Amino acid sequence: MRVATPMTRTSRPTVVAAAILLCACVAPHRGNSPGGGMTQDDSVSHAARRVSGLVGFVDSDARPSGSLPATLDSVLQRHGQPNEDIWASPWQYTKSGRSFEIRSAGADRRIGTADDIVARGQLGRSLPCDFRVGDKVIDYTHLVSPCPEDHLAIVLPMCPALMQYRPAEVPRGSSADTIAAAGLRLVRFARAIEGAGRELGALPPTLRSVRSHPRMPEGWNLADIWGRGVRYEPRGVSYELRSAGRDGVFDNGDDLVISGRLGDVPQCEYRVGLVRHVCDLPTPSC
Repeated sequence: MRVATPMTRTSRPTVVAAAILLCACVAPHRGNSPGGGMTQDDSVSHAARRVSGLVGFVDSDARPSGSLPATLDSVLQRHGQPNEDIWASPWQYTKSGRSFEIRSAGADRRIGTADDIVARGQLGRSLPCDFRVGDKVIDYTHLVSPCPEDHLAIVLPMCPALMQYRPAEVPRGSSADTIAAAGLRLVRFARAIEGAGRELGALPPTLRSVRSHPRMPEGWNLADIWGRGVRYEPRGVSYELRSAGRDGVFDNGDDLVISGRLGDVPQCEYRVGLVRHVCDLPTPSC
């Protein structure tokens, strides 16, 4: 995770950074007390998880209407969240256009001081644009591109069905079966990319934030049917997903290729060289 200014191993924002990384998939904790025996760093991390998770709740509630709520009250009630941070101070919520900010006053309970915990969000994006503790800024550019200007923000309905895990495809023996299994797996990966892009409001810059399996041993790339990493190239709102095929060499006639565009659910089809193949994996309804 990239941080704007250098920090020591024991600094508080470093602890917060680790907590924020978890916020991509962990909802805010229910209840108000941080629990006994927690250090100040633990409390800040706990508050960080809450405020970052609230960004996702605001986004999910606002997408159907396409407009941000006037206050945070309805969001907190709908998701069973407390209306104050762990230091018993109310959340501060402000909005402007499609962008918004959620702020905790921090341990000193005073808004506008160096220990404020702030998450900046945007409609159409489930993760914060960035997260601040005082003058330390933590971004999410390892998972998604920076938030654009409001008029360029992409707001799409989320589609959890695109990211549902399915068992890995197993070839039945023949060359044709192997290609068919490889194509199905590539389609599944393309749909997971589409699902991640809808959540993030932009295509993921790498496959790191795409929730699908199987992966290569290092955990970064998704693995094709031959156990090799697929190649993913995002270009604005379009992308190409490519397997090197049976020979393991990219950019020749046996490559399997899917070209996609954010907002379009990938159909069950792929190319091998110049030949288009159609498969029978049902298309999710989004």
